[in-house]
Amino acid sequence: MNQLPLQKRALIVQCLVDCVSVRGTARIANVSINTVAKLQRELGATCEDMMKAKFKDLLPTRLEVDEQHSFVRIKDHRLPEAMNGLSDCGSVWLWTGICSKTRLMPVFHVGKRTSEDALIFMQKVRRCYRGKITIISDGFGAYPEAVEQVFGRSVRFAQLVKQHKNRRYAGAVKKVVQGHVPLNEISTSYVERANLSLRTGVKRLARRTNAFSKNIENHRYAIALYLAYYNFVRTHSTLRVSPAMEAGIETRLWSIEELLGLLD
Repeated sequence: MNQLPLQKRALIVQCLVDCVSVRGTARIANVSINTVAKLQRELGATCEDMMKAKFKDLLPTRLEVDEQHSFVRIKDHRLPEAMNGLSDCGSVWLWTGICSKTRLMPVFHVGKRTSEDALIFMQKVRRCYRGKITIISDGFGAYPEAVEQVFGRSVRFAQLVKQHKNRRYAGAVKKVVQGHVPLNEISTSYVERANLSLRTGVKRLARRTNAFSKNIENHRYAIALYLAYYNFVRTHSTLRVSPAMEAGIETRLWSIEELLGLLD
C-alpha cells in the first residue's frame, strides 16, 4: 500500500467517504479492488483506534442516540436455517450518538438490536464522557435498563417515543426517564440527520444497491473511516468548522493526507 502515491491514496479515501463503492473507487483511481479494500480496512481500523484515544473525558453534553438498519452478506428473509442467529450476517444495526451542541459523533457500535448491544453501546458512551450527561433516545425498550446499569443515577435521560396508528406515524410522546430534562430538549432530530449523512456518505449503507457489506469487520471499518472524516476533516455546513474543532479537541481542520498519515 505504501507504494501507492499519497495523492492516489487520498483520492481513494475521498471516494470512499463520498458514497462511492469499493468497485467504483477502484475504477476511478485505476487500482485493483483489493487495493481499495485493503486501504479502507487498514485506515478504518486505525481511525477507530484514534477516535477511542481522542474521545475520552469529554465535557458533559446533551447526546442524542439512535440506531439505523443495514445488512451484511444476506437479508434476513433469505437467510438459510443454518445461518440463523449468527452475528456476522443478516440484519446489522449501527448505533450512533451525536452531541447536539458540537455535532461531534464520538461513539458508534455495530451489532444487532438487542439489550446486550444497547448495554455495550452505553458502556462506550460512558467511556467518552466525564460528569453527568443528558441522553436522548428513541423509544427502543432496551435503552432504560442499559442506561441505568451503566450510569446509575449520574445521568439525565429522556426518550422520544413515536406513536403509530394503522402503520402510520401519529406523533410522538416525550418521556423523561431520569433526572430533569426540559421537554423542549427532548428531540432526536440531530442524530436522525446524522444517520442520513452516514447513509448517503457510506455506500455500504445505501438502500437497494449491490454495494452492501459482505464482511462485518469491513463494514465496521468503513463506518469508522467515515466518522473520522466527518469529525476531523469535513467542514460542517452549520458550524463552519469541523465538529472536533467545535468541541475543542482540535484547533484546525485535518486534511485527508493527515488522516492517511495515521498509518505511518
